Amino acid sequence: MNVPSDSLNDTQRAWTVVATTEQLLLVASLFWALTANRLFLTAALHGRVASDISTIGFAAALIAILATLHYAMFALLATRWTLKPLLAVLIVATAFATHYMQAFGIYLDPSMLRNVMRTDVAEARELFSWSLLPHLLLYAVLPLLLLWRVRLVPRRWLRGTLIRIGTMALALALGIGTLLLVFQPFASLMRNQRELRYLITPANYVWSIGAVAASHFKGAAKPRQPIGLDA
Repeated sequence: MNVPSDSLNDTQRAWTVVATTEQLLLVASLFWALTANRLFLTAALHGRVASDISTIGFAAALIAILATLHYAMFALLATRWTLKPLLAVLIVATAFATHYMQAFGIYLDPSMLRNVMRTDVAEARELFSWSLLPHLLLYAVLPLLLLWRVRLVPRRWLRGTLIRIGTMALALALGIGTLLLVFQPFASLMRNQRELRYLITPANYVWSIGAVAASHFKGAAKPRQPIGLDA
């Protein structure tokens, strides 16, 4: 049976979400704060009484800091043409990262990312298991399907850039303001457990990849020194 094109268009519109780049990035940042940082939140709240109002307030502050951090990180790269490809890559990479962090209890610091980059095909094949499949379906495939249905609102370049810079500044202000509210327990947590910052996902592997790349280029820029001349 042939379906009229108008009906198809109506169906497509019903399953299409119209959003601005800022709205989509905000949703993605909240999604990562709530789903990709369970290890960080669990470690940060360890030893606290779950029903205590101070614990609930501290947890809410941490989620707000995580969301605003990731929003500010990616806002400068988020244009109408780059945002969806950027989010697609980050969604898949974050799904893999969270699975292996939870499965093996690892921290995605620069040394771990350096080991990952040196992994060969045989070693990588051993890391794939059936437990990875449902995790990818829930945290990669489903978000990608939803992302595919989003249509970004077009804006003029200058207006879009100014709005993006403004929202990034607002996110930084909200993040810093929230941090000041819980500065004492947060500073104590980061001072006593410095490794926890490498559980903040996806900021952890983005930062670590940048650190590894910077150290690689810094080493490559140095003049070669002769070694073992007395051998």
